[in-house]
Amino acid sequence: MFFSLFISLCFIFVFSCAKEGTMKLVVFGSTGGLGQRIVKAAIGAGHSVTGIARNSEKASALFGADITVKIVPSIEKDQYSLIVYAMRNADCVVEVVDNDNRVGKVELLVKAAEEANIFNFIVCGGAGALFMNDEKQQRLYEFLGDSIG
Repeated sequence: MFFSLFISLCFIFVFSCAKEGTMKLVVFGSTGGLGQRIVKAAIGAGHSVTGIARNSEKASALFGADITVKIVPSIEKDQYSLIVYAMRNADCVVEVVDNDNRVGKVELLVKAAEEANIFNFIVCGGAGALFMNDEKQQRLYEFLGDSIG
């Protein structure tokens, strides 16, 4: 239930930055659990989606020709110009990347969005993906099981 509510809130925030009609949405983390749901909902609502992914095969298998896929090997400083380029002409950027160095990645993406003149930037987190122990053996969503909807 919590996970479903969280996803619904992310969708509300994502689509609240929409202009009248359709918008151009860029999703960093498009092939992850939450990213996939956001992309599919945006496509269903008639928006144009560019999915940023590390793996074009995975993105193509998930979405086919429904989205434009741009490959960004990593969200690191050495990929900055590629990140800015991937954002060009978007109405809104949505960030749903993994938790490794999350703050640094978000800071880099916000800076790139500013350079690309994008002022609608949404960060969605997946707390369910957090590990329950230091050994990284069980994630929160696995621990909660069916109780998260």
